Amino acid sequence: GTSWSAHPQFVVIDGTYLRGFSLRRLPGHAVSAGWLAPLLRAGVECDVAIQLAPASLADALTTLGRRLRDFSAHRLLEGERGVVADVHVDIGLDSAFELRTRLARNLGRPLHLSITAMVRADDVEHLRHAGETMRVAFQSALASSEAVHFRHPAAFVTTLPLGVDRLRAYKLVESSAAAVCFPWVDAGCADPDGYRLGATLRGEAPVTVAPFDSGRHMNANIAVLAASG
Repeated sequence: GTSWSAHPQFVVIDGTYLRGFSLRRLPGHAVSAGWLAPLLRAGVECDVAIQLAPASLADALTTLGRRLRDFSAHRLLEGERGVVADVHVDIGLDSAFELRTRLARNLGRPLHLSITAMVRADDVEHLRHAGETMRVAFQSALASSEAVHFRHPAAFVTTLPLGVDRLRAYKLVESSAAAVCFPWVDAGCADPDGYRLGATLRGEAPVTVAPFDSGRHMNANIAVLAASG
Protein backbone atom coordinates (compact mmCIF):
# COMPACT_ATOMS: atom_id res chain seq x y z
CA GLY A 1 0.00 0.00 0.00
CA THR A 2 0.90 3.66 -0.26
CA SER A 3 2.40 5.28 2.83
CA TRP A 4 2.02 8.99 3.37
CA SER A 5 2.27 11.65 6.04
CA ALA A 6 1.10 15.26 5.89
CA HIS A 7 3.02 18.23 7.29
CA PRO A 8 2.15 21.95 7.22
CA GLN A 9 4.64 22.76 4.44
CA PHE A 10 4.82 19.48 2.51
CA VAL A 11 3.53 15.94 2.23
CA VAL A 12 5.59 12.72 2.10
CA ILE A 13 4.28 9.92 -0.12
CA ASP A 14 6.27 6.67 -0.33
CA GLY A 15 9.42 8.49 0.75
CA THR A 16 9.05 11.35 -1.77
CA TYR A 17 8.66 14.90 -0.48
CA LEU A 18 6.07 17.01 -2.31
CA ARG A 19 4.97 20.65 -2.08
CA GLY A 20 2.06 22.24 -3.95
CA PHE A 21 1.65 25.68 -5.47
CA SER A 22 -1.46 27.32 -6.89
CA LEU A 23 -2.06 30.35 -9.08
CA ARG A 24 -2.58 33.45 -6.93
CA ARG A 25 -2.70 36.31 -9.43
CA LEU A 26 -3.03 36.39 -13.21
CA PRO A 27 -0.83 38.68 -15.34
CA GLY A 28 -2.06 42.24 -15.37
CA HIS A 29 -2.17 42.41 -19.17
CA ALA A 30 -3.34 40.43 -22.17
CA VAL A 31 -1.39 37.22 -22.77
CA SER A 32 -0.78 35.15 -25.88
CA ALA A 33 -0.35 31.44 -26.54
CA GLY A 34 2.65 30.03 -24.71
CA TRP A 35 2.54 32.35 -21.70
CA LEU A 36 2.53 29.31 -19.39
CA ALA A 37 5.56 27.72 -21.05
CA PRO A 38 7.91 28.79 -18.17
CA LEU A 39 6.13 26.24 -15.96
CA LEU A 40 7.26 23.45 -18.29
CA ARG A 41 10.79 24.84 -18.48
CA ALA A 42 11.20 25.01 -14.71
CA GLY A 43 13.77 22.19 -14.75
CA VAL A 44 12.47 20.42 -11.64
CA GLU A 45 10.52 17.21 -11.07
CA CYS A 46 6.91 18.31 -10.96
CA ASP A 47 3.34 17.78 -12.14
CA VAL A 48 1.30 20.73 -13.42
CA ALA A 49 -2.49 20.68 -13.73
CA ILE A 50 -4.29 23.31 -15.81
CA GLN A 51 -8.04 23.00 -15.36
CA LEU A 52 -10.91 24.94 -16.92
CA ALA A 53 -14.53 24.49 -15.87
CA PRO A 54 -17.72 26.31 -16.96
CA ALA A 55 -19.10 28.88 -14.56
CA SER A 56 -22.58 30.31 -14.15
CA LEU A 57 -23.00 33.64 -15.96
CA ALA A 58 -25.19 35.05 -13.18
CA ASP A 59 -22.69 34.04 -10.48
CA ALA A 60 -19.81 35.43 -12.55
CA LEU A 61 -21.49 38.83 -12.98
CA THR A 62 -22.31 38.93 -9.26
CA THR A 63 -18.71 38.13 -8.36
CA LEU A 64 -17.38 40.77 -10.73
CA GLY A 65 -19.82 43.36 -9.40
CA ARG A 66 -18.65 42.67 -5.84
CA ARG A 67 -15.03 42.84 -6.95
CA LEU A 68 -15.58 46.18 -8.67
CA ARG A 69 -17.16 47.61 -5.51
CA ASP A 70 -14.22 46.40 -3.39
CA PHE A 71 -11.63 47.83 -5.75
CA SER A 72 -13.50 51.14 -6.05
CA ALA A 73 -13.80 51.43 -2.26
CA HIS A 74 -10.09 50.69 -1.90
CA ARG A 75 -9.23 53.38 -4.45
CA LEU A 76 -11.43 55.96 -2.64
CA LEU A 77 -9.80 55.09 0.68
CA GLU A 78 -6.36 55.61 -0.83
CA GLY A 79 -7.44 59.00 -2.17
CA GLU A 80 -8.78 60.10 1.21
CA ARG A 81 -5.56 59.07 2.96
CA GLY A 82 -3.37 60.64 0.29
CA VAL A 83 -1.27 57.50 -0.17
CA VAL A 84 0.30 56.27 -3.38
CA ALA A 85 -2.18 54.17 -5.34
CA ASP A 86 -1.62 50.42 -5.41
CA VAL A 87 -0.94 49.44 -9.02
CA HIS A 88 -2.47 46.00 -8.45
CA VAL A 89 -5.76 47.63 -7.44
CA ASP A 90 -5.80 49.71 -10.62
CA ILE A 91 -5.02 46.68 -12.78
CA GLY A 92 -7.64 44.58 -10.99
CA LEU A 93 -10.28 47.28 -11.39
CA ASP A 94 -9.64 47.65 -15.12
CA SER A 95 -9.52 43.90 -15.70
CA ALA A 96 -12.72 43.24 -13.76
CA PHE A 97 -14.57 46.00 -15.62
CA GLU A 98 -13.41 44.72 -19.01
CA LEU A 99 -14.33 41.12 -18.16
CA ARG A 100 -17.78 42.11 -16.91
CA THR A 101 -18.38 44.12 -20.10
CA ARG A 102 -17.42 41.18 -22.34
CA LEU A 103 -19.60 38.74 -20.42
CA ALA A 104 -22.57 41.13 -20.32
CA ARG A 105 -22.33 41.58 -24.10
CA ASN A 106 -22.13 37.82 -24.60
CA LEU A 107 -18.67 38.11 -26.18
CA GLY A 108 -17.44 35.13 -24.17
CA ARG A 109 -18.52 32.54 -21.64
CA PRO A 110 -17.31 32.56 -18.02
CA LEU A 111 -14.85 29.86 -16.96
CA HIS A 112 -13.04 28.95 -13.77
CA LEU A 113 -9.29 28.56 -14.34
CA SER A 114 -7.02 26.84 -11.84
CA ILE A 115 -3.30 26.11 -12.20
CA THR A 116 -1.71 23.78 -9.67
CA ALA A 117 1.93 22.67 -9.60
CA MET A 118 3.33 19.88 -7.40
CA VAL A 119 7.11 19.73 -7.04
CA ARG A 120 8.86 16.69 -5.59
CA ALA A 121 12.31 15.86 -4.21
CA ASP A 122 14.15 13.28 -2.14
CA ASP A 123 14.57 15.47 0.96
CA VAL A 124 13.43 18.75 2.48
CA GLU A 125 16.45 20.78 1.31
CA HIS A 126 16.05 19.79 -2.34
CA LEU A 127 12.30 20.33 -2.00
CA ARG A 128 12.92 23.89 -0.84
CA HIS A 129 15.10 24.54 -3.89
CA ALA A 130 12.51 22.98 -6.22
CA GLY A 131 9.77 25.09 -4.68
CA GLU A 132 11.76 28.29 -5.18
CA THR A 133 12.38 27.32 -8.80
CA MET A 134 8.65 26.81 -9.37
CA ARG A 135 7.85 30.14 -7.73
CA VAL A 136 10.26 31.88 -10.11
CA ALA A 137 8.66 30.01 -13.03
CA PHE A 138 5.28 31.52 -12.13
CA GLN A 139 6.93 34.95 -11.96
CA SER A 140 8.50 34.36 -15.38
CA ALA A 141 4.96 33.89 -16.68
CA LEU A 142 4.19 37.33 -15.12
CA ALA A 143 1.85 35.64 -12.66
CA SER A 144 2.20 34.90 -8.95
CA SER A 145 1.72 31.74 -6.93
CA GLU A 146 1.39 30.68 -3.34
CA ALA A 147 2.38 27.52 -1.51
CA VAL A 148 -0.74 25.63 -0.46
CA HIS A 149 0.36 25.05 3.13
CA PHE A 150 -1.82 22.60 5.09
CA ARG A 151 -3.46 21.60 1.77
CA HIS A 152 -0.67 19.68 0.03
CA PRO A 153 -2.61 16.37 -0.06
CA ALA A 154 -5.43 18.17 -1.89
CA ALA A 155 -2.91 19.65 -4.33
CA PHE A 156 -1.45 16.19 -4.94
CA VAL A 157 -4.87 14.77 -5.82
CA THR A 158 -5.53 17.78 -8.07
CA THR A 159 -2.40 17.09 -10.15
CA LEU A 160 -3.11 13.38 -10.62
CA PRO A 161 -4.16 12.25 -14.14
CA LEU A 162 -7.88 12.99 -14.51
CA GLY A 163 -7.80 14.50 -11.03
CA VAL A 164 -10.43 16.99 -9.91
CA ASP A 165 -9.69 20.41 -8.46
CA ARG A 166 -9.65 19.80 -4.72
CA LEU A 167 -8.15 23.19 -3.90
CA ARG A 168 -10.82 25.31 -5.62
CA ALA A 169 -8.23 28.09 -5.96
CA TYR A 170 -9.61 29.22 -9.31
CA LYS A 171 -9.70 32.52 -11.16
CA LEU A 172 -12.59 33.80 -13.25
CA VAL A 173 -11.75 34.15 -16.95
CA GLU A 174 -13.73 34.13 -20.18
CA SER A 175 -13.72 31.55 -22.96
CA SER A 176 -11.51 33.45 -25.41
CA ALA A 177 -8.70 33.21 -22.87
CA ALA A 178 -8.93 29.40 -22.72
CA ALA A 179 -6.93 28.79 -25.91
CA VAL A 180 -3.86 30.65 -24.64
CA CYS A 181 -3.75 28.53 -21.46
CA PHE A 182 -2.28 25.55 -23.30
CA PRO A 183 1.45 25.81 -22.51
CA TRP A 184 2.91 25.43 -25.99
CA VAL A 185 6.67 25.67 -25.59
CA ASP A 186 7.67 26.30 -29.20
CA ALA A 187 6.55 25.70 -32.76
CA GLY A 188 8.19 23.24 -35.10
CA CYS A 189 8.08 22.03 -38.67
CA ALA A 190 8.26 18.32 -39.49
CA ASP A 191 7.02 17.65 -43.04
CA PRO A 192 6.75 13.99 -44.08
CA ASP A 193 9.61 13.05 -46.45
CA GLY A 194 11.17 16.47 -45.99
CA TYR A 195 14.82 17.47 -45.79
CA ARG A 196 16.29 17.19 -42.31
CA LEU A 197 17.59 20.64 -41.37
CA GLY A 198 18.32 20.17 -37.69
CA ALA A 199 16.50 20.32 -34.37
CA THR A 200 14.84 22.96 -32.21
CA LEU A 201 17.07 24.49 -29.55
CA ARG A 202 14.82 23.89 -26.56
CA GLY A 203 12.89 20.72 -27.25
CA GLU A 204 15.35 18.93 -29.57
CA ALA A 205 12.41 18.24 -31.91
CA PRO A 206 13.51 17.40 -35.47
CA VAL A 207 12.98 20.05 -38.15
CA THR A 208 12.27 18.68 -41.63
CA VAL A 209 11.00 20.75 -44.56
CA ALA A 210 9.71 19.54 -47.94
CA PRO A 211 10.02 22.74 -50.03
CA PHE A 212 8.47 21.19 -53.16
CA ASP A 213 5.35 19.88 -51.41
CA SER A 214 2.79 22.23 -52.99
CA GLY A 215 0.09 20.86 -50.74
CA ARG A 216 1.87 22.27 -47.70
CA HIS A 217 3.79 25.25 -49.10
CA MET A 218 2.67 27.86 -51.60
CA ASN A 219 5.91 27.77 -53.61
CA ALA A 220 9.35 26.19 -53.69
CA ASN A 221 11.22 29.20 -52.32
CA ILE A 222 12.97 28.58 -49.03
CA ALA A 223 15.27 30.61 -46.80
CA VAL A 224 17.42 29.16 -44.03
CA LEU A 225 18.65 31.74 -41.47
CA ALA A 226 21.35 30.66 -39.04
CA ALA A 227 24.71 31.60 -37.59
CA SER A 228 27.79 31.34 -39.75
CA GLY A 229 28.92 27.73 -40.23
